[in-house]
Amino acid sequence: MPFGNVRKFHMDFGLGTAFTVDWEVVNIAVSGNVVLNERIDVFNHTSGGKITLPVMGTITVVGDKISVWRDYFDPPISTSSWH
Repeated sequence: MPFGNVRKFHMDFGLGTAFTVDWEVVNIAVSGNVVLNERIDVFNHTSGGKITLPVMGTITVVGDKISVWRDYFDPPISTSSWH
């Protein structure tokens, strides 16, 4: 998905309007130009609802830009934390 489409997805999802998001970094590791990031994403809805999502991310950096960004999560764990 091109980065312009990522921004559109975030806007359509409601990030910054219906949702705000907080990231809690649990662990981070770097090897060369690859960053591994274990974190908890917490999406807060304006209605008071919250989604807590454990995530493992991989980011590849080339120069001063992110060239690859992948996030992985376990759907059964993720959906059980929606409240």
